Amino acid sequence: MLELFLALILGQAPSINLPKDLTVKPGRLLKIEATSAGKSIRWANTSDDADLIVSESGRWAIFSSTVPGVYKVFAWTAAGDTPSEASICAILVGDPNPQPNPPAPDDALRNAIKAIYGADGSAGKKAYKDALQALWLEMAKKAADIDIRSVGELFSIAKQSSIKILPPGALMALREKIAADIDSNLPTDPQAELTVELRTKAAMLFNRYSEILGGLN
Repeated sequence: MLELFLALILGQAPSINLPKDLTVKPGRLLKIEATSAGKSIRWANTSDDADLIVSESGRWAIFSSTVPGVYKVFAWTAAGDTPSEASICAILVGDPNPQPNPPAPDDALRNAIKAIYGADGSAGKKAYKDALQALWLEMAKKAADIDIRSVGELFSIAKQSSIKILPPGALMALREKIAADIDSNLPTDPQAELTVELRTKAAMLFNRYSEILGGLN
């Protein structure tokens, strides 16, 4: 209440804060808490596919949706006649860390990568392979980052990361094989939105590449 009193007498704008981003499984309940010195808090739910139940105090609300996707919830307050800026919470409904299905022993991609790597006679190829394995493992985590919104953004991060860890031409045939597999499994349009389904598929692919590379000697 002291913060609210000072805001009123000093003319300071009121403020409110929600968690920046949260994750919940489809159909589960999620409690979202608001932090503010304001006496009254209002909430808004922007989607028909999600439910938002606001507590009597307005200090927290319960969110739920059975439909995977990214949702936004807004909250704001006021001091006197001065409203606050709305605070936004982005909620990912889905599994942020999907587990890939283990590849079959006769996996064609595994065999092709193994053959390409075996035929590469360049010095330092194991160190390059290990760096590439770590990159795809990290990219599997990036696929779940809701701040990365398009396929183009995700691919750009992968490209810039590879430039940093690999010299030009290193394991090029192997990298081109993986790139071709990505093109056949994910949208080639850089503007394509990263839906929960695409995030899951991308994470599974990237984990698969890392696992295959990890098995190379």
